[in-house]
Amino acid sequence: MTYSKFYDPYPEDILKIESSIREKDRVLDVGGWWKPLARANVVIDILPYKTRGGGGIIGTKKREHFSEKNWIEFDICSGRWPFRDKEFDFVHCGQTLEDVRDPIFVCREIMRVGKRGAITVPTIWIECQRGIDAYPESNLYCGFDKHRWLVRVLENGLIFIPKLHSLMVFEYVSEEIKRKYIKYHRIWSDIFFWEGEFAVQECSFQGFRELKPILEDYFANFDYEKITNSSRKS
Repeated sequence: MTYSKFYDPYPEDILKIESSIREKDRVLDVGGWWKPLARANVVIDILPYKTRGGGGIIGTKKREHFSEKNWIEFDICSGRWPFRDKEFDFVHCGQTLEDVRDPIFVCREIMRVGKRGAITVPTIWIECQRGIDAYPESNLYCGFDKHRWLVRVLENGLIFIPKLHSLMVFEYVSEEIKRKYIKYHRIWSDIFFWEGEFAVQECSFQGFRELKPILEDYFANFDYEKITNSSRKS
């Protein structure tokens, strides 16, 4: 079975991001190549400016505040970013950390160059379901094909969990539950707002025997009421 797919950020999250940015704030978008934040003054990404925006642009107002001059082509995992400490008032990082090889380093650089910001990631719930990616073969695997990490969003920070191939062996929700809740846009992404600093951790283990209890705990305590009470659903 193939399910309805929500590739755009959750609409209320966009409004919260925009309301968190003041008129004179200097804004950085980290990894914004596929779908940059319109309000960003500067974008840093490994891919070039001229190929940007394959997925559109994030924001209720579509006018880009950045230009080719302010598009920094740079591997965000390769070393210290070319910015001063606390150079940016707000740092946005949308649907990027789950892709990169060193999300811990990227988070530390986000905190170094920014004063506050917002990070969005796919939910672990979505990453554990089959048939949600764009490819016809997505029923054969869990989550999104290119993602390296499951990201657990806590009140004070983020935990990065390696996305093991053995994840595909088990199902954590029934087909009935999946059909019922996957239609809610809110279940597809998590957002984390931070100011000053936040905690980051990699969950290290040798294999799936250690991962499975973590995922079982996640699904056992999943807040479905929060999803259904969300003001926007499809």
